Amino acid sequence: MKIKDRVTLGVIAGLGANIVKLGVEQFFVSRKMASQIGITKAAGIHLHKTDINSTRGKAVGILTDMTIAATLGVAGTYLLTHTGRDNKFLKALALGNISWSFMYGFLGSMGASSVKKSDPKTSLTQWFSHTAFSLTKLYLIDKLGDQRLFKPNPLNEAEKTLADDLDPTFPKFITRVVPPLMPCKFLPAS
Repeated sequence: MKIKDRVTLGVIAGLGANIVKLGVEQFFVSRKMASQIGITKAAGIHLHKTDINSTRGKAVGILTDMTIAATLGVAGTYLLTHTGRDNKFLKALALGNISWSFMYGFLGSMGASSVKKSDPKTSLTQWFSHTAFSLTKLYLIDKLGDQRLFKPNPLNEAEKTLADDLDPTFPKFITRVVPPLMPCKFLPAS
């Protein structure tokens, strides 16, 4: 049974992919390749640095991290819905790395989290975990989503229709480069 609602699909895919991300981060921390996991930074959005490692602080971090993951899952669903399912892994890499850069880089430097900059090793492992998250997320969206959610891009369909309506002697490749000429009421019709 396929999921027919975009938001439900995005939430499920985001939460499922976040489990993979947390597993990758935990692997790196256990091997001493990273000093913290994303839950720590997520908790820092709401808490003072001294409260992050408490039991309640970790719960806040998990809830915040899962909420962000579900939101990014919904964004991924709409991305595939409106741009098509072609090149989904490239789209996953782009969306994942943009969100990682924006949240951890830009918002982090603006003071969005009480946890400040990480060491380079931790930053690289978090980039890797976010890449795994994004690839898993769009894979789940593609596999769990109903085919009717992923209609062809209306802009591509409009281009095809426009090309079909033109004079058959008119080169079709020009319709992709030059917008259609609209009749002008100030010029005489030919």
